[in-house]
Amino acid sequence: MATITLLPLFEPLQLASAASPLFTATAPIRIDKLTVTNTDTAAHTVSFYWVSAGGAFSVANLLVAARPLQVNESWDAQPFMGHVLSEGDQLFGMASVGGVVNCFGSGVQVSP
Repeated sequence: MATITLLPLFEPLQLASAASPLFTATAPIRIDKLTVTNTDTAAHTVSFYWVSAGGAFSVANLLVAARPLQVNESWDAQPFMGHVLSEGDQLFGMASVGGVVNCFGSGVQVSP
């Protein structure tokens, strides 16, 4: 019988101004939710990248490009929902200004 485990992909964090890894899948994981919140008094943008196992971070794996966030806006990143990260795949993220955009993700792991 398969085991379904609900889990946070990573603890809540603040995005940096340079793209950095947020999560590396250790087993296949379906992304259920990825939420970002701008906590600053100015608008900012966020970008996310999906890097396949063994791949390199580049514009070729840009999934969300400079999505604007208004002051105090929260956004559930629809482009990720339902996608499956394979073992070794990585999720990278960044904000136009570091330390002012919070990010949290959760998902489901199904194992035999």
